[in-house]
Amino acid sequence: MGEATPQAADVEQALTYLRLLWGDEFLIGHDEHGYLATRHGDVGGRILRSDDPDDLGEQMNGYSGAPS
Repeated sequence: MGEATPQAADVEQALTYLRLLWGDEFLIGHDEHGYLATRHGDVGGRILRSDDPDDLGEQMNGYSGAPS
């Protein structure tokens, strides 16, 4: 049996947390590939991706310095 996919409530809770910390600097979402973020106004810029919201937070921290 494969690894369980996150439940919608878990995804929404993780997105709420990420947006609370990073929403001023990043557009944050979730799709069939996992969590994603891109810096606001960074047209054609880098898209950060991860299956784990904690890892995505670490990537955003490394990309921008610290949460606002």
